[in-house]
Amino acid sequence: DTDTQWAYWDGLRKFELENRAYLQGQIGNPKGADKPNKSYYDPRKFIRAAEESMRDRVLVSMQKLSTAGKLGSTYSSVVATSPKAKAWAFLEGGSAPSPALLAGVAAIGAAVGFALAKAI
Repeated sequence: DTDTQWAYWDGLRKFELENRAYLQGQIGNPKGADKPNKSYYDPRKFIRAAEESMRDRVLVSMQKLSTAGKLGSTYSSVVATSPKAKAWAFLEGGSAPSPALLAGVAAIGAAVGFALAKAI
């Protein structure tokens, strides 16, 4: 839990550090005083950076625990025939989600669940 929380924060921190000059206002950045910054302060951008960082950390944990790629030989066929598989198609070029993607999504869901449980 602590490792994934830090990984999420670290992704956000790195995004801010890399884009600091573009996050000082809505208009004006190193490319020009009249250049907009909307694409930098869009929450989807920094949340994605945080989620990607957490996903990468979950994959490290899976490798250390020797669980990477251990979902079973029938997993792919079960997912591919699932009604929800179509919802994932755009992420994997039309195929079912990869185990790594599912692990990242599961970790994010768990982290959000823990955060909500603590808030209650």
